[in-house]
Amino acid sequence: MADEKIYIGSGKERKFDNGGSVINCSICLDDLKKYHEQFGSTSEKGRHFLNIKIVQKKQIDQYGKSHSVEVDTYKPEKKQDEF
Repeated sequence: MADEKIYIGSGKERKFDNGGSVINCSICLDDLKKYHEQFGSTSEKGRHFLNIKIVQKKQIDQYGKSHSVEVDTYKPEKKQDEF
């Protein structure tokens, strides 16, 4: 499943006259909740986290979206205690 991309939103880059830019994204909250169960984590204080990736598309789509938002499906392997 690590190679499968899970898209949860898209974004559009806006460039400024000073050379800077910002990427405005829309993310589906229902998908965030759904994928948190599988790929997310919860801190000791009960805060919920889901790592995401904002990836530049090869081509701007028909809606002017230049970036996609994906769930980061990487999970580090748990180390076994060495005895």
